[in-house]
Amino acid sequence: TASEHVQCSLGYLEQALSARTTAASLCYALIGAAAHGRRFPASGERLEAACRRTLPRDASPYKLALLVVAASEQGCPWYGKTSSSEKATP
Repeated sequence: TASEHVQCSLGYLEQALSARTTAASLCYALIGAAAHGRRFPASGERLEAACRRTLPRDASPYKLALLVVAASEQGCPWYGKTSSSEKATP
């Protein structure tokens, strides 16, 4: 079923994340997990490490924005939507 596929994918993402995961990949994984009500262990520490790597390298606004959204978890209006036809309100 679709739910089983999602759980399998989330399990894969959790196993694939490491200290070497790029900021963007980490953020997309955490955003996807949070959208399904899941939080991976050490998410905060990984986000902090990614931010510490990003700031001195290039301080990319794109990467920093992803880090903010990924760190916001349930504070982001995108999370918790039950249908793709629902739109987040600004």
